[in-house]
Amino acid sequence: MLIAESLDEKQSIEPNTQTERPCDLRKRVKYYRESRDQWKQANQEKRKQSQALQTRLAELKVSRNGWKENCQKLKKEIKSYESAQKKIIEEALQQIESEQKACMNELIKAEQEKLENLNSRLQSEVESKVSIIEAQQQEIDSLKKNEPGGD
Repeated sequence: MLIAESLDEKQSIEPNTQTERPCDLRKRVKYYRESRDQWKQANQEKRKQSQALQTRLAELKVSRNGWKENCQKLKKEIKSYESAQKKIIEEALQQIESEQKACMNELIKAEQEKLENLNSRLQSEVESKVSIIEAQQQEIDSLKKNEPGGD
């Protein structure tokens, strides 16, 4: 039945051209040409659109690859800057530590000198007081010897 229907449709679409009038035939030719031209135009527009999209896709791929490469380069630069900054910071910390040690050593030396000066002053004071005490003791001893009831 499908075959019969398709044959009937085909016959209704394509009527007998021998019995058809020339003006009807020209109308039919014009209709087919317009239909063909519309199909051609639609296909051409679709083809242009497809080509434009393919071109855009290719440009995006190239652009994306360029951005990826640029990103990789920038990441490498960042890593190199980070390592350089890290080295600079480590060197600065070492320098600060050495300067702190030097300052601490200077402070310790200054404090030691103060202590030595203080110690020498105290030592001299003690010695002077001991000599005074010894002198006083000798005086006391000599007075005791000169006293009548003394030894």
